[in-house]
Amino acid sequence: MKRCFLPVFSLMAAVVLFLSCEQASGVEDYSEVYTAQILERPDDQFAEANSYMGRSISVHQNRALVGCPTGAAYGGAFVYELDSSGIWKQVATLKPAGLNARDEAGTTVAIHGDLALVGVPKRTSRQGAVYVYARQGDGSWLQEARLQPTDLAERDFYGTSVAVYGDRIAVGASDRDHEGKIDSGCVYVYKRVSAWEHEATLFDSDAYWYQGRSLSMADGIIVSAIRDADAIPPGGTESVQCGLVRVYAYSGTAWELRDTLVPAGGKDYDRFGMKTSIEGGRIAVISNGYDDSSVDCRSFYIFEKDGGGSWVQSANIPLNMITSDGDSSDICISGDRIAIANENALVQSIKTGIAIVYELNADSQWQLKWMLYSPSPSDLSRFGQALAFYDSGILVSEMMNDQVAENAGAVYDFRW
Repeated sequence: MKRCFLPVFSLMAAVVLFLSCEQASGVEDYSEVYTAQILERPDDQFAEANSYMGRSISVHQNRALVGCPTGAAYGGAFVYELDSSGIWKQVATLKPAGLNARDEAGTTVAIHGDLALVGVPKRTSRQGAVYVYARQGDGSWLQEARLQPTDLAERDFYGTSVAVYGDRIAVGASDRDHEGKIDSGCVYVYKRVSAWEHEATLFDSDAYWYQGRSLSMADGIIVSAIRDADAIPPGGTESVQCGLVRVYAYSGTAWELRDTLVPAGGKDYDRFGMKTSIEGGRIAVISNGYDDSSVDCRSFYIFEKDGGGSWVQSANIPLNMITSDGDSSDICISGDRIAIANENALVQSIKTGIAIVYELNADSQWQLKWMLYSPSPSDLSRFGQALAFYDSGILVSEMMNDQVAENAGAVYDFRW
């Protein structure tokens, strides 16, 4: 197993030094220096204790959206843009009007092009709501719509997950009941015509628990994970809470179930589908399982499209370098790189969290490339709560960072 020392940190522009030793077979030596710049906290009102900046992150091209769900009286989100000098500059604060205590706006966020989503799954007695913002010609961001279906009930948690791609939005309502099944969950799909119109509601045919708790989206594809579903792995027998992922595709007239992803070798309580990410012809999925001896055996899976357009498993990467008593917290795929984080990982006996980057090598194998640590590690700081790639680096949040105030949070920009 590779062992890495904690990074060296300076307060202004953090310099993160990774020293590797005892290289595992097939893992390249990566003794290198990277810059980790902390993103500005744009509003002093959000610098209060327990504001949890970085609860969620989304990036598209040169724009980033960062959720801060309990700051400045009930939350919001910050829009950043990458300027010509390569610095992330905050350009807008998205704060829905009329928030109530414990609404926690910005629990989930998504951005694509000139559209941004701010999820508020605890709005209106936890029915939930999602606010849609659009970038204007002068660079400002204005609220364009508030999405809140009329058929919601208390504790449906609409907005538990959000995704946007082009002129479509997908929203998970993870605890909505369906056909007598409590907390089966669903996914609402919207299309922008002259306004945002409801296009479909995707219920799982087997009515498992919590569909829509994890959600990702690409052009004409919606990936919805059901981590607590009983499933039959390829060549195996039904496994309790093995987990599965539904892949829906737009046919041109309707959203249809195209594939069901179940991991080869899946076992009881693997909880495959904790988080998902899709880009191009690849889907990445977290599995947080345990073997028969209750030994942690976390991993992530890669699925790719075959010649017939079906999604097939192409890799299963074990995460046995992580020591943690909690689940992996996020995953992101971009080109030939995949990042996965565990906010509860132990680093030199401190439960501070870790993010790991894999890269597809010349032999088409996923190879451990970088291990990223908090530049200011402290116990229970939850480094790796959320992460997202951009062209020349990755943003990683530390939701309970104490540098500004207790649990105020922070987001770091790691550059290659």
